[in-house]
Amino acid sequence: MSFIDFLTWLLNFLRRRKKPPSPAVITQVVLNKKGTNMATSTLTWTVPTTRTDGTPLTALEIDHQDVFDSGNMIGTVQGAANTFTTGVLTTGIHNFTVTVTDTTGHTSAPSNTATVTVPVTLQPPSAIMDLQAVLN
Repeated sequence: MSFIDFLTWLLNFLRRRKKPPSPAVITQVVLNKKGTNMATSTLTWTVPTTRTDGTPLTALEIDHQDVFDSGNMIGTVQGAANTFTTGVLTTGIHNFTVTVTDTTGHTSAPSNTATVTVPVTLQPPSAIMDLQAVLN
C-alpha cells in the first residue's frame, strides 16, 4: 500500500468513527506525515577490488566509505560493506556519491552519481474561513 493510499484509508476510517476528532487534529497528523514525506533511499554499490594503478585491493584493506548527498557527507560505512540507507530525505533532487578510504588513509575519487528525486506529495488543506463563536 502506498503512503497516499494509506492516508486515504486513514481519512476514510476517521470519518466513519462515531466520535471523530476535530478537523484541526486530523489536518495536523496528515500534514506532518505528508510534509516530511518519510522518503529514504537505499544505496548499493560494488566495492573496488583494485587500486588506481591496477594492483589488488582486498576487503581487509578498506577502512571505510563515506557517503555524500550533493557534496555533503551524510554517513560512513565501515569496512567493505556495500549498502547505506539514508535518513529521511527532503523533497527535491538528491545526488549521491561514495568515496573509499583504505587502511593507510588513501581516498578514492568520488563514485558515479546516483540520483533520486523526492516529489512534493500534497499541498496543505485550505484554512478554515467560516469559524464562528457564540457566547453561551
